[in-house]
Amino acid sequence: MTKVKLGDYVSLQTHKVDNLTAVNTSYVSTENLQPNRNGVLFPAASVPSSGKVNFYDVGDILVSNIRPYFKKIWMAINPGTHSGDVLNFRTKSPKLTQEYLYIVLESDSFFDYVTLTSKGTKMPRGDKDAIMDFEFSLPSLDVQQKLSNTIMALERKILMSKQVNDNLLELADATFKKNYEQQVGNQKLETLATVKGGKRLPKGAPLTEVKTQHPYLRITDYSKNGVPSVQSMQYITEEVFDKISRYVINEGEVFLSIVGTIGIVDLIDERLDNASLTENAVKIHAQTTAMAHYLYLYLRSDEGRHEIDSRTVGTTQKKLAITRIKDFDVGVISETDLQEFERTVSPLINMVLANRSEIDTLVQIRDSLLQELI
Repeated sequence: MTKVKLGDYVSLQTHKVDNLTAVNTSYVSTENLQPNRNGVLFPAASVPSSGKVNFYDVGDILVSNIRPYFKKIWMAINPGTHSGDVLNFRTKSPKLTQEYLYIVLESDSFFDYVTLTSKGTKMPRGDKDAIMDFEFSLPSLDVQQKLSNTIMALERKILMSKQVNDNLLELADATFKKNYEQQVGNQKLETLATVKGGKRLPKGAPLTEVKTQHPYLRITDYSKNGVPSVQSMQYITEEVFDKISRYVINEGEVFLSIVGTIGIVDLIDERLDNASLTENAVKIHAQTTAMAHYLYLYLRSDEGRHEIDSRTVGTTQKKLAITRIKDFDVGVISETDLQEFERTVSPLINMVLANRSEIDTLVQIRDSLLQELI
């Protein structure tokens, strides 16, 4: 099969428009592009207030050029604007379809190459000249269509499952809000659950991508919508685990980040049962599943967010102390209402967790096919 250079078939789009056209519902930066080929998350946290911004159109392929090993990529489904640290690729040859270009650019081969040829150490940046020298196989148009159709069909299923989960969690959040209005009083969080911190790795202990029995759960494993990426997970050896074995998080416990990106909330499922926990997060263990679900949705709610934000301290490096978490004021409902709440939300949460496993399977199939085909 013919090998060609990217620059001979693809151009980087650099059309600029006034910053007034940039809106957070369509502005793409390295911040809201999600790692591990998880597309983009709108709205953007901020948009430029001066100067020019870059324009992108439907079908353009946007790739973060900062820390390329995070594999941030999105094929645009709407026009918009993007930052200068995001590259915009478009085919310039009738022999290369935009869809096939997309699966080439989301392959490990491409991201590994960009990482290898990048410049800088602390925050490596892709070398545009080197990027355009990247070589890839160029099959016939018929083959390009078959390959891209297969990959993109999987990605549509992944996206659909994520949207279903978003809708299920919205229903769960609404159920919590309705029940929270029936509160009969307030209690400190420490009276409802135990709160324990994670553990820093022993000095010199390495993380590895080689899968072991012991994943090490970090804040960076989470996307901004609070979903962990098993694909990005790092692991520790049995020897290292023995030294920090008391600092694990289990299925059914609530994860809460407390340093840096504070306030990521998750309910741990079976995929991460007994994972070692970073020192930058805590686990919240309730005695019953109903209370675990209640606290999980509480921390997602406006009331929970207020407690998290108001008790966070620091400027350069923000931190939420465990003692402050234990002191959270939580509105409680009667035991009868709690059981009724659990009967409603438990099926919703169980469906979310089941869908996560299905998404993982689809992602693994997609990534394996990309490795084989590209």
